[in-house]
Amino acid sequence: MNARLEELLALLRQETEFHERLLDLLQEEAEGFGKLSGSKMLKLQTQKLQQTRLIAKLENRRILLIEEMEGDFDEDAANLTLRSIIRQVPVEWSTPLQACFDRLKELINEIRIAAETNGEQSESRLKSVESSLQFISQMQGAQQLYSESGQLQTSASKISRASI
Repeated sequence: MNARLEELLALLRQETEFHERLLDLLQEEAEGFGKLSGSKMLKLQTQKLQQTRLIAKLENRRILLIEEMEGDFDEDAANLTLRSIIRQVPVEWSTPLQACFDRLKELINEIRIAAETNGEQSESRLKSVESSLQFISQMQGAQQLYSESGQLQTSASKISRASI
């Protein structure tokens, strides 16, 4: 059981590191709005996606490891959770496991808030660009190139025969 607990603790620590890196990327994105080029923002998006995939792999490994630990505890696999493991192991294991688990929950909450804030910021910037394009288009007397839903439209004017 100690080997599995060591592996579980190592996985939690690695998950924590990956979540911290994702939070750093989100903060970098937030600071870069209006300052970074489109290609650098795209690079950040790619890095966030890669980090999210790494986190998902670790979470899956952790879930499988906890399922493997079923025989070590008084609960079946369906009810065996990290919380229940922490409650049942000696203090030498429960303390670092609980600390990692608490930090992970804290990071997940911070990531959720940062992602929501960045999403709102992106949406407002997109609306601003949309308005600017509309204004420029109207000033030139041309039709809009994009519809309300963001679909590309032809710029050629269509005049009905009845109006000629």
